[in-house]
Amino acid sequence: MESGFAAVWERVTGDLPAKDEQAKLRRWIEDEAHSIRAYEALLRTGLPRAAQETLRQILSEKRIRLKRLQTVVFLRTGDIHVVSLPEEPKPPTLLRSLRSRYAAELAQAESFRRAVSGGSDLREICAELAEGNRLTAERLRSLAERLL
Repeated sequence: MESGFAAVWERVTGDLPAKDEQAKLRRWIEDEAHSIRAYEALLRTGLPRAAQETLRQILSEKRIRLKRLQTVVFLRTGDIHVVSLPEEPKPPTLLRSLRSRYAAELAQAESFRRAVSGGSDLREICAELAEGNRLTAERLRSLAERLL
């Protein structure tokens, strides 16, 4: 009975066991690394100059977010979580890729937003990361609108 109560209490308070938070942090790091790889692939395609500038800025911000998450893991565990990804194939089309990245940014923002309700040291970082992903999605929407 006690363990059932503990599980319900964790859901109500938003407090995750340390093991679950570590797994979530590692998943977020992998998501950011995949995003970085996708933006790098997009930049290798023939894009208009304005689109290149927007994507370079997004890529720079994604790298900063990845570093922030890696720092949290390091401070908590002493481990450096580096993700090694295989080279991604060329994106199918620019607009399809922008659509895919838009959906991924919104999903990442929502994941960070859900973590904000917890009482851990992740609250502030997750709030910032959620807003960053939301703004990135907005910029991708605007870019797609200009390219259509």
